Amino acid sequence: MEENNEIRTGYRISEFELCTTSEQFFKLGNRIAIEPQLFSLLHFLITNRANIVSREQIERVVWAGRPATDESIRAAIKKLRDLLGDNARAPLFIKTIPKQGYKWLASVEEITASSLEQKQQRKGFKPVLIVLMIAVLGLLLWIFSPKHLPEVSPQSTIDRLTTLSGSEIFADYNKASQQLVFLHRESNISAQQLYIKDLITNEIQRLSWDDKHYTDSFWSPDGKQLVFTSGFGPKVKHFVASFDENRNVTEVTPFEIMANTPKYILGWQIDQSGLWLADEVTNPTPHSIYRFDFTTQDIEPVSLPNVTGRGDYYAAQSKNGEQIAILREVENNQSSLIIVDLTSNDVIANHLLPFTANRMVWLFDDSGVIISNFFGQAATFKLANNGFAFDIDLPPNAIDIYASCGERCLILRQHNGDYLDLKEIPQPKLNQVNHSETPHLFNTRVLKKNGAQDLPLYVGERKALVYASLEANQLALTLLNNNNQEQDIISFDTPEGLSAIAASFDGDRIAGVVDGRLFIVNDIHSIKTAHPPKFVSKALERLENPVWHEDSVHIYLAHYVGNSPAIIKLNTQTNERSRIIDGFVSFKKNSDHKSAIAIDPSLMAWHLTKQDGQWQKVNALGKVHSANVHRWDYLGNVFYYTKLEQRVGLLCQRTIKAQTSLGAEQCTAIGKNMFRLNFDIQPNDSTLVMVESLSAQSDIIRLTW
Repeated sequence: MEENNEIRTGYRISEFELCTTSEQFFKLGNRIAIEPQLFSLLHFLITNRANIVSREQIERVVWAGRPATDESIRAAIKKLRDLLGDNARAPLFIKTIPKQGYKWLASVEEITASSLEQKQQRKGFKPVLIVLMIAVLGLLLWIFSPKHLPEVSPQSTIDRLTTLSGSEIFADYNKASQQLVFLHRESNISAQQLYIKDLITNEIQRLSWDDKHYTDSFWSPDGKQLVFTSGFGPKVKHFVASFDENRNVTEVTPFEIMANTPKYILGWQIDQSGLWLADEVTNPTPHSIYRFDFTTQDIEPVSLPNVTGRGDYYAAQSKNGEQIAILREVENNQSSLIIVDLTSNDVIANHLLPFTANRMVWLFDDSGVIISNFFGQAATFKLANNGFAFDIDLPPNAIDIYASCGERCLILRQHNGDYLDLKEIPQPKLNQVNHSETPHLFNTRVLKKNGAQDLPLYVGERKALVYASLEANQLALTLLNNNNQEQDIISFDTPEGLSAIAASFDGDRIAGVVDGRLFIVNDIHSIKTAHPPKFVSKALERLENPVWHEDSVHIYLAHYVGNSPAIIKLNTQTNERSRIIDGFVSFKKNSDHKSAIAIDPSLMAWHLTKQDGQWQKVNALGKVHSANVHRWDYLGNVFYYTKLEQRVGLLCQRTIKAQTSLGAEQCTAIGKNMFRLNFDIQPNDSTLVMVESLSAQSDIIRLTW
């Protein structure tokens, strides 16, 4: 090993050392070649590790003010990650913060002359230490024979707590009663039912037996009561079930949550006086967290976020009752962890999340929290360290951590890994009855593709498809050509952030949006190897819902200034922009180019016509469930959109008969228990491609390490 005696000052990061006096880089004592620019970038990230560094700061410091493109900065970050052995999808050293820059994650030890002097003094003891170590080792081998040596425990152990056929999709654990409550459905068309398991006797019991859908089931802290919600769609009721000492249900008591907008239950308050609530997704943003009191029936907001994003969508109270941790979407696809002291109401932590999390649990000793998501990502935030660490290795297809069951013990869900697929069906003809005794046959493809996930899109007037695929936590855009051959054309660092894609009219180009940034892929049919997206918009601006102009050069987009949207038209060759109409978040023209449909932030769809060169509102078409361009379409004189009612996916349409005349809403079922209702209609109006939920199969597991 090469000795690094020349180092006098610098930094130590894990097995790496950075010498600032000689501008050299070492790994385990061996010098590693590093470009001067990469050295400067690494040094800049380390010395500013308490903050997020922007691309503008990197350009000013590392590039010394010389112009640097986003691509060149991303390339330098990638080289640095390769040098450190870092993974952009689960970073230990450098985290990309969408729209803001980069954050250094790893702990850093400063190397000073005095610390090196002590290190050199310690080196003098090496021969003596080696002799002593050999002597001690010999003594241990003499004392302990092999048969008395303890077995080496595995690094982690998985206990499968439920093995029912079908899917266990949520669980809550109570330490006092050693019981698990979980939701189960037998198939993807079944309603979720309530089950409990005694972790002492391993007995599983089913609690609910009707056809209602059960959600939001949580044990009270003492383990003697269970809160849950049941019903269909928005028509739900809330209940508390009480148990005796033999764990039999003795009483089921309904209660009402009286609020102007729908809420869902996050769990019990530690003193059992009430519940924690959050706003439903359909509520106006930004959302808040609330306390609900059983005695007074009062609802009190505990957070009032002033953000452009969704706001506060998840919360968990510490086991000692002293703090509450909140997940807050600050802006689109960017969230923060906020921890508040419930006595003083002071914010004691506020950190950007390393990924988008949908669940959070407190560590068993209340020293911090663990965040997780549906993609199997997990990270620990400890108050003492005031930062995130990726120190939990989840088993394959493990998702959604539900509870902490010990110092190194977690309750979570493990899926078989096959969630979604694509399905092509004949274009539904609403209100059309076939009275003929002869079966109606129609050719459609069977699209059973490994990893196919979402955003299916017909390309041009042919039957080629582009869709998002996910394999081994790696997201890609895949092209299925007319010869039924698959080719990945774009790959992404993380499995999240991709919100929409669009195909040009000539079928040669794809546009997409990741974390509010627009990328373009040219000549998609000639791509042989997938590559990262090339962004054509700035990192700090927010764009959504791309739709190509018929010339295959311009793109319509929703552009946000603050929280105010407008539809713009962007020239992909010159990057010139023009404003089309204010106040809308999604926009599609009809093939006659004289009319359009646009959706405003309240999800009201509007019929527009062009008058004197300007788009004007004609009439409202009704509210839709999503403004995403994959959830609605405008073909001919028909407005198509999807929605979910009582766990049934519906494709609906309204005919625009004249400028001021609308046909009635007509809907047909296209699937049950749909996770995603994205679709696309083939340009000749013959087939429809959609996302299909596969038969559910998952279990609740206990992970110990």
